[in-house]
Formats: sequence, C-alpha cells, structure tokens
Amino acid sequence: MRGFMVAGLAAFSILAPSVAHASDWSRKYTLSGKAELRVETNDASVDVRSGDVNWIEARVTTVGWRINASEVNVVESQAGNVVNLGVRVPREFFGIGNRSAHITLIVPRQLTAVIRTADGHISADGLSGDIRLSSGDGRIDAQRMDGVLDAATGDGRIEISGRFDKLNVKTNDGAEVVKIGDGSK
Repeated sequence: MRGFMVAGLAAFSILAPSVAHASDWSRKYTLSGKAELRVETNDASVDVRSGDVNWIEARVTTVGWRINASEVNVVESQAGNVVNLGVRVPREFFGIGNRSAHITLIVPRQLTAVIRTADGHISADGLSGDIRLSSGDGRIDAQRMDGVLDAATGDGRIEISGRFDKLNVKTNDGAEVVKIGDGSK
C-alpha cells in the first residue's frame, strides 16, 4: 500500500506543476485606416470589445499551458491595417487539472472582422462594420452591433442585438435570441 501511495505522489508531483501555471501574451497593432481583423483558433474563447481607438490590442491568456511553440502557439502578423492572429492549443487525450485559453481583443468600433473558433464561445460588443463570428462548439453573444453580421455555431446559443444592414444567424443546436434595433434593413 505504501509503495502505491509513494508512486501516486511521485506521479502527481511530476504532472501537477505542468498544469498549475498560466501564461500571458499581448501585442498592440497601430493602424492608419479602417481595420481588418482575422482571428482563428482551434480551442479558445474569444472576447472582442470596441473603443474609440486607432489600434488593435490582442491578449492571449492560458491556464495549465505555457505559450510557446510546443504548447499554445500564437502566430500573428500585420500588413498595413490587416491583422491576423492564430492561436493553436494542443490536442490532448488525457489531462489533469484545469486547462484553458482565452483571447481578448480591443478594436476600433468600425472594422471588418472574421473571428473563428473550433471549440469555444465568442463574445463581441459594440462592433460596427462587416463582422463574421463562427464557433464549431460554443455560444455566441454579440451585443450593440451595427452593420452586417454573420453569426454561426454548430452547438451553442446565439444571442445578438443591434442595428443590422444584413443579418445571418445559424445554430445547429441551441436557441437564437435576436433583438433587431431601429433603422435595420
């Protein structure tokens, strides 16, 4: 029995430190015109907030993983006013503890954006322009939107509000709650 306990404690002491840490990555992109943002992740939630700014700020935070080439990998680029952000979370079949990744973005109010996550929720607030939000498995919450919105999830609730020139909402498994504001077409 004592050998089993020692082996268990040894295994825990080896595995526990690998899931106990957190990492943080951030970058600010200066813009000179209308922003275009593309975000793609395989397993992270995404939170997008707008402001009266002429830049995009991206922050990736993790729990239980480090941000590096062998764990959570961040690939980013900027060409003029076009910002691309890719976040790849490792696929694991066995894990101990809580592991998560989260992307937080602060963007100009007016922009063109494509935000995609294969597994995670998307939250957006106060965006104006041509916005595409897509989650394979997660809810979408988009409030105070203005312009063109395309929101789709394979498995999750969609709740949106705003003034829309064009609106497309689709969920394969979840409720759709839509509040269309005055001036919508």
